[in-house]
Amino acid sequence: MSLHVTNTEARTTVRWAALECEIGDARVAFPTRSVAKLIQYEIAGPIPLAADWVGGIALYSGKPLVSISLWPRGAPRLPRRRFATGVYLEETVDAPYGLAVEVVRALGLAEVVAIVEPSAVSRSRLPAWLEEATTSDGRKVGWVNAAALLSGLSGG
Repeated sequence: MSLHVTNTEARTTVRWAALECEIGDARVAFPTRSVAKLIQYEIAGPIPLAADWVGGIALYSGKPLVSISLWPRGAPRLPRRRFATGVYLEETVDAPYGLAVEVVRALGLAEVVAIVEPSAVSRSRLPAWLEEATTSDGRKVGWVNAAALLSGLSGG
């Protein structure tokens, strides 16, 4: 189960099961309910006039796939054709297009115990759908809010 709630007299603790991945030097967690599968695909891109975090497009399982790339903005420009590993989002499995967030590798399962709004400094460098989270062992990771990501793509 992705969501675990524990009630006590003193406080309520909410815990989320997550797939923790590496993106560059950063650690990012995806709620397990949003992970359809880990995939590899060939990307054509970058796409002119697309948001900075859209790394390109691909064809996966017979339908278009939008590839989200969180590489730092100062990083060298991505090649026009390349292969990537990505977390295919469950929210787009039955949609006319797929959506995957590029990762270097999956690290394993983690338990997230807190999700907070990023600071103003972090917010200026990150997309609105990437939040800050704390794992049960006290580490800070990025948290992918899939609903906010989809809303941002659709202009919502």
